[in-house]
Amino acid sequence: MKQIMKRYIINFRPAFVWGIVGLAVIFVSAWLFQSVVLSPTLRILLALFPLIPGGLFLFYLVKGIRGLDELQQRIYTETATLTFIVTILMTFLFGSLQRAGLYTAKWDDIGNTMMFVWVCLYLLNDWRYR
Repeated sequence: MKQIMKRYIINFRPAFVWGIVGLAVIFVSAWLFQSVVLSPTLRILLALFPLIPGGLFLFYLVKGIRGLDELQQRIYTETATLTFIVTILMTFLFGSLQRAGLYTAKWDDIGNTMMFVWVCLYLLNDWRYR
C-alpha cells in the first residue's frame, strides 16, 4: 500500500505543482485587473496567461493517469464521464433557475460545482471498487 501511494504521488506531483501555479496566476491576475490600470493588449495577454499553467496541468494530469494501473484508470475515466454529465445537467438547472428569476449563477458557479461533484464521484467510485 505504501509503495502504491508513493507511486501515485510521484505520478501526479507535476500536475499538482502546475495546478497550484495556475491558481496563483489566476489570483494575481484578478488582483492586477482590480488594482492596476492596464492597456487593452496587456489585459488580453494577462487574461490568457492562465492557459499556460492550465495546459501544463492537463498534460501532466493525463500523463499521471496513464501511469496508473487499469483499475485506477477506470475509476478516473468513470469519474470524469459522470462529472461531465452532472455538469451538463447543472448547467441546464442554473439556466432554468435564471429564466424563472430564482437564481442567477455567477460565471464560476459551474466550475466550483463541477469540482465538488468530481471529488464526490471520485470518492464514491474509489469506494465502490475497493
